[in-house]
Amino acid sequence: MREFGSTVVTSSGAIDRVALGDIVFSDKQRMQALCDITWPWIRTQLAAEVATLHANPEPPLPRSSSSSSPESTNPIHAPRLAIVEAAVLVEAESVSYTHLTLPT
Repeated sequence: MREFGSTVVTSSGAIDRVALGDIVFSDKQRMQALCDITWPWIRTQLAAEVATLHANPEPPLPRSSSSSSPESTNPIHAPRLAIVEAAVLVEAESVSYTHLTLPT
């Protein structure tokens, strides 16, 4: 990695998350650099996933046939959901991509 050096790359070419964490969690500027690198890609992927959800709605869910009421024969139209777990979503100014943000 150009920004963080070879110490954050394992011999197999994977990112050494522990080594990278040691760097970015001890230096706010390095954390910002990591966010600047990763969040544009993450936002693009998130937008693509949401667009796919909107373009391919789930078929309606059938209701139980055990009830004799007229409503029991109508299908349930459940919304599709995308759940994003991102610890730094707020810091990355990506909350605008969400409809609801739940605190942990």
